[in-house]
Amino acid sequence: MITTSNRVFTVKVYDTTVEKKTTGNLLIMMTEVLDILKHEWGVTPIAFTTDASGESRKAQRLLRSERDNLVTPDCYAHQINLIVGDYFKTNGIAFLRYASEANDLITWLRSKTCPYWTNQSRTCVPWPKCPFRHSACSNPLDSLLPCIPPSP
Repeated sequence: MITTSNRVFTVKVYDTTVEKKTTGNLLIMMTEVLDILKHEWGVTPIAFTTDASGESRKAQRLLRSERDNLVTPDCYAHQINLIVGDYFKTNGIAFLRYASEANDLITWLRSKTCPYWTNQSRTCVPWPKCPFRHSACSNPLDSLLPCIPPSP
C-alpha cells in the first residue's frame, strides 16, 4: 500500500499461501513494489514500513543497503502491539492494576482542554476520532505537537 495526501492505495497484492516466508522472498516483493511505484505510478517513495518480525527487519535492512534514499521504520501499530503484548504476559492482577492506572491517566488527560505543560495562551484542538487501531496512538500525539511551545 502507499499513502499520499491522507489517502491509502493498494499497489500489489501477493498470494503467499504456498511460498516459504523468507527474507529473500519478502525482499523481492518489496523491490517489485518500489519498481511499480517508480515506473508505473511515477512516484518516488521516501519510506517503506513493514511489521516488526525478524524476517521483515532483515529485509528492511537489506532494502536500506540497496536504496539508501529510503527510510525503513517498523510499523508503529506493531510496536504498540508488542508493548501491549508485554503487559498481557504479566499475571492477571498486575495487568488489571496497570490497565486501571492507564484508564485513570487517559480520563484525566481527556478532561483537560490542554495538558498542564502547554502554553496557556495557545489553544489546543480536541483529539480526533480514530478510525483505525494504530491511529488511536498516533492521532492524540499528533494533536499535542502544536501545543508544545517552540524551544528558544
